[in-house]
Amino acid sequence: MAEIYRYSSFSDNTGSPKRALVDSKRRVIFSLWPVTFYPGEQSNIPSGADYSLVSYTVPSNYKFYLVGWTGTGSADGVFTLYKNSTKILEGRNSVAQRNISDYFNFPAEFHAGDVITLKVRHFRSDTQSFFGALVGFSIME
Repeated sequence: MAEIYRYSSFSDNTGSPKRALVDSKRRVIFSLWPVTFYPGEQSNIPSGADYSLVSYTVPSNYKFYLVGWTGTGSADGVFTLYKNSTKILEGRNSVAQRNISDYFNFPAEFHAGDVITLKVRHFRSDTQSFFGALVGFSIME
């Protein structure tokens, strides 16, 4: 029978929240924190076009686990996450919620050579500035 792994949250002896992949006997396979924060920003983005905020290419001999992303800007924007050239998710910020983020219950796995890109598009008549980041960790294969 195949081993079942799951994503678990717990606190360490200092009370700090931690996350890890654990097996059925609650043994930690690997910790998901700390993670790496890959930030990017663009200024003077014109209306209606997709602009790349941040892009990450998984190095050879590695797997990358995306645990989340975040975005914000000077205007409402549609943030789109791509794996290579395929759209995998989309989110929108607003005047009421200028910052947007999505952290996954289970990390998304990417393999060597995959390109993960966070893009933004807005529809204001003037140029705008946006910031975005990918949050994840790499493991050597």
